[in-house]
Amino acid sequence: MELTINKLKYLLYRIIPFFIYIISFFVSESDVWTSSVSSLILSVFIAYFVGYNTYFIGVYLDYIFKIYYHLNSSLDRMIYRIVFGSSLLSFIYYFTTLLFGDGATVFVTYPLVIINGLFSIYPTTAKLIFSSISSNLGELKHLDKLEKMLLGIFIIYFISSTPNINFIDNLGYKSYLTSDFFHLNFTLVRELFKFGENHTQLLGYFYYFLGGMYYLVIYSFFRFFFSRRVSLIGILAIVSNWNLVKIIYGNFTVYGSSLYLLSFIWALIWVGSSKSYRTNLFFGMILALSSHHPFNISFVFLIIGLVSIFLTSALRTNWAKLQSLKYMSFGLILTFLFWALGYFVVDNFSVHQSWPFSINLFFKKSFNILGVLGCLLFFTTYFLNRVRRTQKTVPFFNHSNYLLFTFLFTVVVWALSNGGQHFDISAFLFFVIVLFSLPILEIVLNTFGFFHSKRNLIFFLYILFSILDSHLESRIKTFISMF
Repeated sequence: MELTINKLKYLLYRIIPFFIYIISFFVSESDVWTSSVSSLILSVFIAYFVGYNTYFIGVYLDYIFKIYYHLNSSLDRMIYRIVFGSSLLSFIYYFTTLLFGDGATVFVTYPLVIINGLFSIYPTTAKLIFSSISSNLGELKHLDKLEKMLLGIFIIYFISSTPNINFIDNLGYKSYLTSDFFHLNFTLVRELFKFGENHTQLLGYFYYFLGGMYYLVIYSFFRFFFSRRVSLIGILAIVSNWNLVKIIYGNFTVYGSSLYLLSFIWALIWVGSSKSYRTNLFFGMILALSSHHPFNISFVFLIIGLVSIFLTSALRTNWAKLQSLKYMSFGLILTFLFWALGYFVVDNFSVHQSWPFSINLFFKKSFNILGVLGCLLFFTTYFLNRVRRTQKTVPFFNHSNYLLFTFLFTVVVWALSNGGQHFDISAFLFFVIVLFSLPILEIVLNTFGFFHSKRNLIFFLYILFSILDSHLESRIKTFISMF
């Protein structure tokens, strides 16, 4: 009896998003979606619905290829499946458009949603155990009161930083789309939510979905090195950065442009610690995503990925490495195919800020100065540990090689992008600066040990420090102006 009730609850939970979509579709003839409030709600639902469908594509891939892996955090599984599914969906859209034209993508979109609906709502005992919401968001269950407060502050900043894009007319949105593969998936939104305004679709996909994934990937990346509290204050330091928000107000696709770079380094460390050679199918697709860059840049990313994945992987035997290359081969074939087809489009390669303007922008926030100190601390401690072979007393130094790789990768990205002029790296640089600002906080908190009152006091001071100059009132004013 209890099992039947649990299956019924599972069915009801899973059918809700599709039920909401059907209702939204049938009321599209009315003026309900023209108001600002309903438009904002629809934008949030668009982000959820896109994430929901791409997640289940990742589930199918796991099931078909029998991919099992070790998790550092329960959140990793959700991120991995959404990025995995988004990658495959973008490739499907590309080849469908290439072979059959733009109008043929509708024959991909609606069957995909129908299959996801039928598969996701059908309850089985295995799904109750392995596919419940709690299994993917278990990280949130263990937050203490202070961490929940910090998460609430982050959500307030993220929502209040919503850009006002009501100025986009019926045709203007196309000027913001590039050849980035993650941009291709906007087709899913355009076809499913035709009844919504253009700015509603753009806001839902580029800000709430890609922006949400941007912070989820960053938080998951931080969790490989730091505690939950330090990781939460890291994403708060990014979202509260007024300079990043001003960039987003001017170009709301900034999060999407940096998501590939984040996915690259996140996938590298996640696949390396997954203890499964089959996860290289995912990393191969990540390498194929770089094909939206010119050949010379894409080729460098490919070489970096191939070399680093074998150097950092926990798989030591030659047989396991050969299997890794076999599973990665699908992505490599796609990469060569995109190069042969000349996927990169020069007209879609936008030009962004120059070096002097960018460097001033990044360090106007006082919290980011800690990034310089953090770099000095990290490199000093790293080389001392290498020379003296001293014991690593701070937990994040257990993955110090990945921190070093991230720094070197950033230098390479900066050189390839010519200081951010060839493709937008602003949101990625904000992440790197905050990443190297956190070791100091981690060391300070570990110094106090079990003195929780003193640790909480230091933590509160860091929270205040991170939200200084955040211009929350300006964000709220811009947010209210949409209504």
